[in-house]
Amino acid sequence: MKTVVLFTSRVLEAGATSTGVLVDVNALGASGDFGLEVDSDAAVVISYKASAVLDTPAKVDGGGILLTHDGSGRKCYWPAIGPFAKIWIYATAPAGSAATVTATLNVY
Repeated sequence: MKTVVLFTSRVLEAGATSTGVLVDVNALGASGDFGLEVDSDAAVVISYKASAVLDTPAKVDGGGILLTHDGSGRKCYWPAIGPFAKIWIYATAPAGSAATVTATLNVY
């Protein structure tokens, strides 16, 4: 298992989306089964963009919403992410509320 810290007490203004955090899944040497631990004081959406190309973030091959966290503290999720070489993960606060988010991705 490999662990990647995505966000550590990251404060997001209401309706704001974080900058993307790059996870080079190919370099991790893991199988690509994902566990995502999220801790937040408000609802947040965790999404991703992905590429099968190893050298450029400009080539986006897939993406979508990984999960919607309800803001009730720490929870673990098992999101489905396609077989991509690199993924960029984002957190978005709801329009009416700021959020503080901590998230860790475990790749098995």
